[in-house]
Amino acid sequence: MMTNILEYLEKTVSWLPQKRAFWDAGEEVTFGQLYKQARAVGYHLYCRGIRREPVAVFMGRKPSAVTAMLGAVYAGCYFVPLDTEMTACRIGAILKKVRPRVILCDEKSYPVLENTPFAGCRLSLDKASAEPAPEAALAAIRGRQVDTDPVCVLFPAGELRGVLTSHRAALDAAESLGDLLKCSSNTVFGSHALFSSDAWLREMLCTLKYGAGTCLLPKRGFLYPARLMEYMNSQQINTILWNTANMAAVSTPNAFARVTPKFLHTVAFSGDPLTVRQRTAWQEALPKARFWNLYGPTETVGICCYYEVGRKPRQEDGIPLGRPFPNTGIVLLDESGGEALPGMVGEICIRGSRLSPGYFRDPELTAEAFIQNPLNPDTPERLLRTGDLGRYNFRGELEFAGRKESGIRCRIDLTELQTAGRSAS
Repeated sequence: MMTNILEYLEKTVSWLPQKRAFWDAGEEVTFGQLYKQARAVGYHLYCRGIRREPVAVFMGRKPSAVTAMLGAVYAGCYFVPLDTEMTACRIGAILKKVRPRVILCDEKSYPVLENTPFAGCRLSLDKASAEPAPEAALAAIRGRQVDTDPVCVLFPAGELRGVLTSHRAALDAAESLGDLLKCSSNTVFGSHALFSSDAWLREMLCTLKYGAGTCLLPKRGFLYPARLMEYMNSQQINTILWNTANMAAVSTPNAFARVTPKFLHTVAFSGDPLTVRQRTAWQEALPKARFWNLYGPTETVGICCYYEVGRKPRQEDGIPLGRPFPNTGIVLLDESGGEALPGMVGEICIRGSRLSPGYFRDPELTAEAFIQNPLNPDTPERLLRTGDLGRYNFRGELEFAGRKESGIRCRIDLTELQTAGRSAS
């Protein structure tokens, strides 16, 4: 039984040490390099007295940042990824909430921290990964870890709630998603996700587990869809896990007329529904590809339900959320806290081992979102209240039916958004 995400890397490096794991247009890291350098980072942190605590990672969206994330885990800690494109206000707010004693960064991102309230240690990744790590020390750290320990804290865009993800939840998500998409060492992901998102966590985990590869797509690529498709073909990208906003950006009129992503055979998307026109454009361009709609909040590593989109859309008003992944349960609660009647709308609640332990240093919000299952009063059982509404159709598929007016997960810092608006104008 696996209990730690690092076991994925350690198994893969034993047979694919020279294969590149993560790369972009200017940098790449092999599984062997990732293994060696992440272990060195972990030991360096441990020698500094960093124990079972958050380690912030503040670097550009590039392969070496993965080394920093996994290095924090090797130290027996958990990483908090901060995107360098965040506003200074948001970076400061997250650092104030997390209060990490150390931030892993590189030369380019190091000066940015001068404008934040961070008073801890800014540690260069190059320095932290320079010295090899002794096996005995890392084995001792691993021996004290369990699968309910956190692996990371993610802050969804526009919010200041830090979602904890445990090793158990991360492993469960990787197993379910990898099986669904039939991932293998031949899988090449084309990633657009921010490192602070659950989408990135899923891509990273599946890459480590299956010995796949992940190409970090250029951040401005979606402004030029034809160039993006050309780049994806040059990298032989065959699998994408995109949000629907980027799916829609590429499916503009005649977008596929010049270039088709000829290697792409698996397309998974999540977020707001695609229109019939948008998904038709994708399916006509990729007649042999399989398309999957994924649904789930960050509190379930972003996936709890899946639906395979057929060739002919059944309806104009969206795609079903589908059915729950294995080891995941969906409960629809009505306004009185009872189970919604068949065909009726209820709040989508989720149970299973993929649930987050809760919100970082926020017991109040944790108690509000994670409740005892009212349908099971006899034994302790946690439910996540998503704030989303749903109903089952006559095929037994879950359909989205809107949001509750006071969704408990929509806690947005208005001051931060106003600041971001001013800085963008």
